[in-house]
Amino acid sequence: MAAVEQRPGPEEAESIWIKCASCQEILFRKEVERRLFVCPKCNAHLRLTVEQRLYTIIDRGSFTEHDATLQSNDPLNFTDRRPYAERLSATRAKTGRQEAVVCGVAAIHGRSVALGIFDFAFLGGSMGAVVGERLTRIVEHAIRERAHVTVVVANRNRSHESLARRFESTAVTHRLSLRHPLQQNDS
Repeated sequence: MAAVEQRPGPEEAESIWIKCASCQEILFRKEVERRLFVCPKCNAHLRLTVEQRLYTIIDRGSFTEHDATLQSNDPLNFTDRRPYAERLSATRAKTGRQEAVVCGVAAIHGRSVALGIFDFAFLGGSMGAVVGERLTRIVEHAIRERAHVTVVVANRNRSHESLARRFESTAVTHRLSLRHPLQQNDS
């Protein structure tokens, strides 16, 4: 009796192959992963998920997420093409995340680091009030623990959030300045 060849189903086939957004080449996923998500044909850097980014930079198994339950709401009842609350709900369902940034602590080569990693799949990695709060809290944690801070940004400009983003960027920058105050030259 001859053996029947098992072919991967459509979902399996999609997970085996990925397409480079730059050169449009269909690539074997394992090869791209071995190359740290750089296209072997054109050397373009592929967009990474938060999990893929963690895989490439931290010591395995060392990540602990902080403030995962903090999430945005829509106090201004903003609407452009669709209500912002509806957009948030759909994005949460699609990504499985509550916000555009994942914050936590991990080790990189054995050294403690506080991390903030933006997820482009969550509204283009846009920065709202809760994203700023999560980043501020992780910086405060790093100050208390005397740990390094690394923030990986992956975003696009969202004009309806620009004012809130400026305020939150100011809050995060203020916290960072407390961690590393500028040294003045007394000469």
